[in-house]
Amino acid sequence: MDVIINKPETGVVAVIGASLWENQDTEHVKPKGIRTVKAEYIDGLPIADVYKKAISISIHGDISLDSYSMEVPFNLTIESVRMAVIESPAESDLIVDILTNDTTLYTTTANRPTIAIGDTRIDAHLPDITSLNALDILTFEVAQVGTASELMITIICSITEGEAPL
Repeated sequence: MDVIINKPETGVVAVIGASLWENQDTEHVKPKGIRTVKAEYIDGLPIADVYKKAISISIHGDISLDSYSMEVPFNLTIESVRMAVIESPAESDLIVDILTNDTTLYTTTANRPTIAIGDTRIDAHLPDITSLNALDILTFEVAQVGTASELMITIICSITEGEAPL
C-alpha cells in the first residue's frame, strides 16, 4: 500500500510505498522509495478522490462515560465517521459525541454516532460541522454506554489546505 502526500497548490504528489522507483533525472534525484509525479488522475480516479486521510482513536478495555482528546494534525473536511466495538453494547446503545474546541460537531443530537444494542459497527451520520482546523482539539465524548469494549472511532477526511506532515 502506498502512502500518498498531496501538495494541491502545485499538483505535486509524493508516493511512498509498494510502487518504489528511483528518479533518473540527475538534477532532481529523489531517494529510492519516493516518487514525485504531477497528475490530475491516479489509476483513473481524480486526485481529489484518491487522497483521503483517516484520524482514528482506539479505546481499549471496557468503555465508560469518559472523554478522549487529540490535536487535529491538519486543516480538514470530514467526509465520513465510522465506529466499531469488539463486544457489542448490552443494556443500552453506545452513543459518542464528537467535539472540536468544546463545541459539538453534531448540533442535531439524534445524529450522533450510535451503535445499537447487539451491533458492532456503524457508518455514522455526517456531522453538521465538517471543517476542522489544524491544532483544533478534537474530543470524543462517550455520552451513553451500557456495556461495550474496545471502541475504535475513525474519521475519513480530505485535507483542505496545505499538506499532511510527514
